[in-house]
Formats: sequence, structure tokens, C-alpha cells
Amino acid sequence: MSGRLGNISRIGFLVLLAGSCVLPGLQSRTGRVSVDFGAASRAVGVPSIVASVDIAVKADDMDEIRLSLTSPALSASIEVPAGTARAFEAVAKDSAGKIRYIGRQSVEIVAGATIDLSIQMSAVYALSYDANGADSGIAPATLYKTAGEAVSVAPNSGGLARTGYSFAGWNTAADGTGTDYPPGLAIEMPASDLILYAKWLAAKEIVSFSITSPVSATGVIIGSAISITVPFGTSVLSMTPAIIFNGSTCLPGPGVAQDFTSPVVYTVTAADSTTATYTVTVTVGPSNVADLAAVGGLTVNSLPLSPTFVPTTLSYTASASSSFPTVSVTPTAADAGASIQVRINGGGYTAVASGSTSGTLILDAPNGTNVIEVLVTAADAATTRLYTVTVSKTVAITIGSGAGGAVSPSGTFEYTPGTPYGIVATPTPGYRFVGWTGTATVSPVNSASATLMVSTVNQDATATFTPDFSGGDGSPGSPFQVTNLAELKNANNFRSASYVLMANIDTASEANWAPIGDAAIKFTGTFDGNGMTISNLTINAEFDQNRGLFGFVQDAVISNLTLTGVNIIKTADYAGSLIGQAGGATQVTNCSASGTIEAYQTTGGLIGYCNAGSSVTVSQCWTDVTISSRSYGSLGGLIGRTEGGSVQKCYALGSIGPHVGGATWDYVGGLIGWNQGAVINSYARGAATGSGYVGGLVAYNTGASANVTNCYSTGALTGASDVGGLIGFNTLGTITASIYDTTTSGQSDTGKGEPQTTANMQDAGNVATYYPGWDFATIWQIIATAYPTLR
Repeated sequence: MSGRLGNISRIGFLVLLAGSCVLPGLQSRTGRVSVDFGAASRAVGVPSIVASVDIAVKADDMDEIRLSLTSPALSASIEVPAGTARAFEAVAKDSAGKIRYIGRQSVEIVAGATIDLSIQMSAVYALSYDANGADSGIAPATLYKTAGEAVSVAPNSGGLARTGYSFAGWNTAADGTGTDYPPGLAIEMPASDLILYAKWLAAKEIVSFSITSPVSATGVIIGSAISITVPFGTSVLSMTPAIIFNGSTCLPGPGVAQDFTSPVVYTVTAADSTTATYTVTVTVGPSNVADLAAVGGLTVNSLPLSPTFVPTTLSYTASASSSFPTVSVTPTAADAGASIQVRINGGGYTAVASGSTSGTLILDAPNGTNVIEVLVTAADAATTRLYTVTVSKTVAITIGSGAGGAVSPSGTFEYTPGTPYGIVATPTPGYRFVGWTGTATVSPVNSASATLMVSTVNQDATATFTPDFSGGDGSPGSPFQVTNLAELKNANNFRSASYVLMANIDTASEANWAPIGDAAIKFTGTFDGNGMTISNLTINAEFDQNRGLFGFVQDAVISNLTLTGVNIIKTADYAGSLIGQAGGATQVTNCSASGTIEAYQTTGGLIGYCNAGSSVTVSQCWTDVTISSRSYGSLGGLIGRTEGGSVQKCYALGSIGPHVGGATWDYVGGLIGWNQGAVINSYARGAATGSGYVGGLVAYNTGASANVTNCYSTGALTGASDVGGLIGFNTLGTITASIYDTTTSGQSDTGKGEPQTTANMQDAGNVATYYPGWDFATIWQIIATAYPTLR
């Protein structure tokens, strides 16, 4: 650089780093710095105004190094630690210590190296502040800035103050007539020194305004407006203010009570007689009343509250039945400016207008205890009241039963949610309990004695029952499965159902079997013996009618069953091993019975009586039952009396009679006592003894439907009158191709069955002669010296 002395704005100087001058022990970290201001002077000349130069070296990883050089010997030596970003700052001052030039440069110092450093110096100018007559405080410090450098005008941070005046910023003239420089103003430093003087204005301001009576309240001053808010209910007719002001006077004065119903104007006069006015407005704060109204303050639907509502009581209870799954609240505030919010069970609040009804509130607390909260906030937005209504909710529980049982309790009840209740199911005879169904939670669900846990909604529980059998539903396609004695007995409870016997059953434990079906409720179902055997059937019911495994059947179907060890004694009318009395279109197929029967009146080895008007069909059945009598009536090895229907492919082996205890039987037949139906391909082998009508096959055969075809008998016969080898007495009946053994029966009558000797009947080679028209290919079979048997 070059220029004239006194007109130079920049200078340069040379800094030399000489590795040869490193101090001992610092070889790895320092270099020697020589500052020769004289060399720079020889190059461009040094302004004569410069009297000294202060040099500072700074870096984050080293302590600051300072060096002051004075004229004329502006040179010295310093040691600087090696490293990057070593900041050199040079400040040139005049003889008065005023900064005139500043220069800065950042370099890297390398141990043992030598560098040339040139720092450019720039002229600076002073920005200073004058207190200008202040009584107290300190003016801001002087700043040194280069021309054009940005700078911000300082605030009155030193607290300059002058009695009777207020600080109004800075000005370039002491009397304030120059240029104003408000604090914080951003400017560019001019190329000359700048002095700013404190600007003072004569004071006429209110600094603070507050109310001291009847309450304490502080005003807010914004410009010439002062606003004060006092609590709700405060009287503003006479309020005393406390005033702090700058100026000569303030009217009205401090401590003078005023009526602030309307705004009050205060005038402050300055020392120079100028004035300023302030308008003071007092506002009464909003209401702090957060109560509900005394009358009709709170209602919850039509539910009574306990205790009766009064605004000062905050907690209430109410009860709601299942007819109230939801409720609504109607709150009314005592103060129109208050706001109201409502919520239930900790949910979100919903605003409700005073006197209006809230939205639907769902009573769904798991324990039935629902908490409704009514939050009233006063107009002051700070005061609140929280009213609570605890609604105990009950739900409707319907407890009932399906067919086959009953429950206790039974009906619809109101229960509290979350509460356990005991319920008991009792099956009716013949049924067993299955489980509980419905929406209610029941535990154990498959126990007849269980606990119902009440939830939050209406619910129901139904006890279900099923007939007590091993399987099936009793329909023809799915018959009840009978596997034991209890299930067999249970058939009496379901007399129209279908059954299948799944196991042999011994009834010996039953001293007096209760027949399935009676005259009042007949058995009308089906019973498939499935080839199984029922043994040791015992009936000891003197004077009781309709006795047998089945008492009275109507339109029933009974098949594939064997009865052994039958023992029936002292019964009255209508007794049989299988059926006491049969009616309608009953069908009995492939059944057999063996044992003894001692009975009164109408009795049969398999069926006692096929009643009038019936069309009972008995086929492929046989008996070996010994029957004795106690009175008169009809007695047969298979059927005691039949008044219709048919018997096909059946036989009886047991002996019939004699009477016991002096009683007599009127109609005693080896197969049937009294017959009004068709008897086809059947035979009887047992002896028959009586005092009235006695027949080897049928004792009394009567009516146009009494047709006997392809039948025989062989039993010995004893009777007082109307004894026939095959038929004791026949009227209107038809006897076709039927014979009896004259040798064994001791009878020789004709016209109602043809007599044959034992030899002829056992002549297997001449069946066409002795059994004309009989089917020995598919129905009958015979071997030598034996009577024919059914295939």
C-alpha cells in the first residue's frame, strides 16, 4: 500500500516466524515470532498519529498472548504455540490512547517453520454517548467502528435519569434539536466520530395506578388508557387510588376516592406547564358463581335423586332399572353466564346449555355403578363446581327352561351388574340336564347348579334338557338308544318315541315292573329289540290291568325282542309277557317270550288282549310260557283274546292251565283263547286245561274274519265241554287245511280241524297227503319222526 502521511487509512506490517529462535524444550510445538513495525514503516510509512500497537494472539487450544509495542521502537519477539487458527489482532492507538486502526489475521503456526504474515490495518471512528445533564446513571460505552460498518444505537442500559424529565432517546445535539437516534436503530458508521446526547423531555406521565380500597387491584397502562378489573361483586361507587406519576401535579390526586361507575380522567402537569391526560376505566370481573339453580337445578330423566337436590350438595345417587339403558341430564345454572359440561364414566365432557337436556348417556359400567359428572364453570372461567350422580344400574335377567325340566328362580328379574346369582335346573322324570344356553354367562355351563354372572346388558339363561337315553332323539330316523335298565324304564316317559335296544338288560332288580304305557297314555311308538334279550321280567300287581313289558299299546311297532325268565303273578285282566293290551294297527314281529304267568281273566303268553276294532298283526313270534289261572276268561299260549288282525308264522310251546285256587277259565287255547282274526301258518304244542271251551290251537273261534289256515296243534286237552283237538268251538269262522294230533290230544272231532295220528303228522315223506296245500319250500320244514316247524 502507499499514500501520504496523515491521509493513510490502511497500513501493513510484516510478522516473521523464525524457527531458529525456538526456546529449549518447545521444539515440537512453537515457533519464534518477530514483529518489526519498522519494516512496515519503511515500506509504506507509519502514520505519525500512531503511538503504540497492541498485539493479541488467540486460539481455543491455547492461552491468549498479549504484547504492547510503543513508538518509536515498534518491534519485539513473542513465542506462539504451533497449531491451526491462530488469530492475530493488532490495535493501533494515538498518544491519548484512542484507537485509530485495527487489523486482524488468522494463520497456522508450524513448529520449526517460518512464515510471512501481513495484517491490513483499517481506520476506526468512535461512537460515543453523552449523559447530557443526567442526575444519575451511566452512559453507554464508546464503540470503535470502521466507516460503513453496521452498528445498533444503544439503549439506556445504564439507567440515565434526570429529575423532572423523562429519557426520550438520543440526539446529535445537546439541546435536542439535531437528529434523533432512538435506541435500537441500525445505522452504518460514518467516516467520522459520532457523539449522541441523551434527549430529555419534561415529565408528565403516570407511571403506576392501582386501587387500594375497597379492594386491591393494579391498573394496566397502555398509552393514555388505564384499565383496572376488580372482582365480581365489588362496589365501584367509592374507590381510592394510589398513583405514581412524573410531573408537577396530578389531578384528581392520589388517595382521593372516586366514583368509577363511569371512566375518570386524570391530568398530569409537567414542570414546563404542559399536560397529559389519562382515562381510567374500572371493570367489574365476571361472576364466580358456579352453582346449579336451587329450583330444577339438576334432573336425571325421571329418576329420583338421593338426597333431594340442593345447590350446595355435590354428590347424589340414583337407581335405574333395565328399562333405562341410557339416561339424559338436564342441568340449570344459577348464573346465566356459567357454562356446563357433562360426562359419564370418565369419558369426554360434552357442553350442555343451561336448562337444556344433554345427549344420551349410556349406562354401561361393568359393575353397574355409573358416575355422571356435571361440571359447572363460572363466568370468571376460574371457579368450578363438580356435581356427581352415581346411578346404580340393574339389568333384566330372564331365567327359564326348555322342555323336560324346571329352573329356580324362574322368570325375569332385575339384578345388579357384576353380581353372581345361583340358579338351579331340575329335570322332570325321564330327562337329564344338558346345559345352559342364552346370552348370560353361566358357570359351570354344564352344571345343573350353577352361577350366573350379571353383565351390563339385559340377558337370558335357559336350562336345556334331553330325554335320558344313551343316544338318539326319539325320532324314527334316530331312535332313542336303550343300553340299561334305567333307560328302559325311562321309555314310560316318552310313549310316542322310537327306540332301539343296544344291549341285553336284566330286570331282576325290579320286584314289580311298571309297564310301558297304560290306558290313560298308551305307548304309540316303535321299539326295535335289535336281537337283544330282556330277562327276569317280574310283575306282581294283583288286580291291576294291562300288565306286561308294555301295558297298553296303540298303533305301535315292536320287533326283534326276546323275553326270558318272565314271572307274572296275580294280575287282573289283560296280561302278557310282551303286551297287556294292544289296539289299532299295532305290529309285533320276531318277538319271543318264555317264563310263567299266573293271572286273572284275559291272559296270553305274548299278548293279553288285542282289543275290539283293532287290526293288530303278530308275525314270526313264539312263546314258551306256562300259564295258570285264578279266574275265568280267555287264555292262550300266544294271545289271550284277539278281536281282529292276524297271526302269522307264530307258535306256542307252553302249557295252559289248570286253574288255581278253584277258579276256572272259560276259553283256553294252546295258541289263542278267543279269536276273531286270521291265524295262518301257526301251531301250538302245549297242553290246555279248562272247564269251558278248550282247543289245541284256539278255544273259541268266532266271526267271519276268524279264519284258521295251515295250522296244527299237538297238546293234550282237558275240559268239561266244547273241547276240540284244534278248535274248541267255531262259529262263522273258516278252518282251512288245519289239523291236530288225535293221539296226543285225546280228541277226534272233525269239521273244525282234521284229526291225524302222531305217525301221520310226523311222516316227512307224505306231507302232501297230511298237509295238503302247505308251503314246505319257503314257510315250513319237517324231518322224520318230528312235527313240522317254521323256517
